[in-house]
Amino acid sequence: MKSPYSNTFTIITNYIYKNPIEACNYYNKLISHQILPYIDNKEYMYAAFKVFSKCMNENQIIEWLKFQYFKTNKIYFPLSIEEMDIAQEAFWFFQENIKTNYIFYKNVRNFQEFLKLILNIEKNNCNINYSIRRMIINHRIHTINIPRYGCILLNSSLNSILMVKSAESVGTWNLPKGKIKSNEYPHECAIRETYEETGFYCFDVTYKLFIDAKIGKKYFGYFIVLNVPMNYKFMTRSPYEINDIQWVLIKDILKCIRPNMERTFERNPLNKPLKREPKFRQVFPIIQKLLVVIDNLKEMKEF
Repeated sequence: MKSPYSNTFTIITNYIYKNPIEACNYYNKLISHQILPYIDNKEYMYAAFKVFSKCMNENQIIEWLKFQYFKTNKIYFPLSIEEMDIAQEAFWFFQENIKTNYIFYKNVRNFQEFLKLILNIEKNNCNINYSIRRMIINHRIHTINIPRYGCILLNSSLNSILMVKSAESVGTWNLPKGKIKSNEYPHECAIRETYEETGFYCFDVTYKLFIDAKIGKKYFGYFIVLNVPMNYKFMTRSPYEINDIQWVLIKDILKCIRPNMERTFERNPLNKPLKREPKFRQVFPIIQKLLVVIDNLKEMKEF
């Protein structure tokens, strides 16, 4: 299954060296049409960036980025929770596209430096840095309580699931998922996040195949999608978040989880918990519920 955005991206980028003005006009016509429901315009933004970056300097490209995400070039400190959500997405786009193409921004190493950049804060003093750090911490605390939704992609044999490897946590594999937006339903969030992380659009999401669990303070909900072709060419749209996508046998996940879960509860001589963390630690409660669903599906097939 090919991404429905592929032709759009090709057509626009073909204009880069031929007719940039026509490409921009074509882009503006396209952004008013949503080909797939629940999916944002990230592909359009990538195409637009390729067009506009050819004729903009370092300052202009940041102004363009601010307008694309905030719909204005005037952003004021402190940012609200909603604005911090937008700034986080803008930061990912900056890391994936702008930072790698503009040497001028190679020193923008983290989210804090990026916020200072879009807020036009040039002075580097303790008070400003402290205020921005507090703003980031408050945003993280707020996002803990936001539900996460995603999709569990199962193959036709019901023995393998698709997993994504986090770019931030070394060696950590998880199921595709993400935080729900204020104007979304759970299934909309699950479809959007799964498409962003894997490039696979889930057409047959149903609440009849839904499992959830609370892991720590976070709530996770997953829609089970059946008969996903294993030869599909998955490709993340968020390389800054995801650096690998693989089919994994469920029995292999269980083998990794069980011995690691036992080691987690061991104590060292100082009576402190060991800091070893299972590779699939975040999916264990979900996998347990998934196995029950799979058993039920197999029983239904037999009748």
